[in-house]
Amino acid sequence: MIRLFAAVLVGLTIVATVSTSASAFHCVATSTNGKSGWADRLTLVRAQSVAMRACIVAGGNLGGHFCRITFCQ
Repeated sequence: MIRLFAAVLVGLTIVATVSTSASAFHCVATSTNGKSGWADRLTLVRAQSVAMRACIVAGGNLGGHFCRITFCQ
């Protein structure tokens, strides 16, 4: 019973510290051809890379156009 209580306490502590919206970053990447991608991640670098990848997958790098990060908060 003590192990279960300790595991629940550790789990709730991790969830409380990781899942706060104040610790997350939101980034948007857009392309000159109108394609875009966005991401919400815990670290700025990860949010930027996922947003760029989403923009590229959407077709933002086709035909001489390119994706760039336009917004991060």
